Amino acid sequence: MVTCLSPFSAAKIIMPLAVAAILWVPFCASAQNEAARGKTVVFRGYKIEMAAATAPDTVSVTDPITGDETVTVTRRDPKPLTVNGEHIYDINEAATNPVFKSKDFTFRTYIMEHISPELKKLPDGSYYLYMGYTVVSSKGDIAYDEFEGITPGHATGGPTIPANLKAEINKKVEETINYIQATPAQLAGKNIPVLFSDNKFTTPVTVKNHLVTY
Repeated sequence: MVTCLSPFSAAKIIMPLAVAAILWVPFCASAQNEAARGKTVVFRGYKIEMAAATAPDTVSVTDPITGDETVTVTRRDPKPLTVNGEHIYDINEAATNPVFKSKDFTFRTYIMEHISPELKKLPDGSYYLYMGYTVVSSKGDIAYDEFEGITPGHATGGPTIPANLKAEINKKVEETINYIQATPAQLAGKNIPVLFSDNKFTTPVTVKNHLVTY
């Protein structure tokens, strides 16, 4: 079993699912990373050069419900360095950020707007759709992402996601990402590929009487 925790997941260590995430095979890119650290991987037709993996580290994870503290071993996934030979800039280096066709022009909102019909089918409760590193190419599409699938808001005692609905939602997220066409980031008047990790994905999605809040 691949045991892999993205940098995005490490940042949310106070969340109860962090321990479960260590034991769970990530839904998409993270599993591929395990076999491709420090190498070049092909993702959505793009050649992505990855940085070398960092050394394992330990973090203390506290369950906010029980107050129990557990020490776990984590490791940062390698960052994408180049896409088809182009240097990938950190989003903070860009003069202008990618613009998505959503009500607030952000990546997360774009996804939520497109998968809301599927989310409305979920039982009442809170859920997470974790996303690690994301690369927007100089063309404005998503060249690389680390979507880890939908999970319930609590490791124990949370809502149960029917297997067929979980698969449907995960598939819809991937299809949505595949067809995203954003306005690319720019630097010095030139379109550039950028890397970001949107911390808004740590905000839970809440479903109540088939109404979705995100």
